[in-house]
Parts: sequence; structure tokens; C-alpha cells
Amino acid sequence: MSKSKSQPRKPRKPTLAYTVGAIPPELFAIIRISWYSAGRTTEVEEYQLPEDEDAMAQFHYLVGSALKQAGDVCVLTEYQPEDLGVPID
Repeated sequence: MSKSKSQPRKPRKPTLAYTVGAIPPELFAIIRISWYSAGRTTEVEEYQLPEDEDAMAQFHYLVGSALKQAGDVCVLTEYQPEDLGVPID
């Protein structure tokens, strides 16, 4: 009797959760990124972006990079998604 090889898993599709809510006024956004391996969470990172002239660029870099690398991203900010160029369906 031969064992059949398991089929490779399709890469998981990352998710973006975006919440508009109250945060301290010195913060632009709070971002949490969950990383996975073999279908299980292996690490969670949290970033608190300060409200400054580089905040928008840092936001796009963090969120974009995490999604490209299949991380799940949760964003909490006082800005509407369209103000930050985030497409929400």
C-alpha cells in the first residue's frame, strides 16, 4: 500500500480589518500584524505610529508590506479609509 502525497496548500489570503475609533491624539494609527505558519498564528506585532509628517508613508509601508507577505493586518485610527487611500469593499 502506498501513501499518497498530501497536496500543497494554497497560499492563504491575507485580510485587512480597518476600524475608525478613538485613539490617543499623539497617535496616527495602531497597527497589529499577525503572521502565520502551517495555518497557525506564530507571531503578532503591534506598531503605534506617531502623528507626524512621515505617518502616512509609514502606514502605507507597514500595511502594504504585511499584506504582500500574507500577514493579517488590523488597523485602528481616527481617519476614514478613503482619507488614507485604503480601498474598503
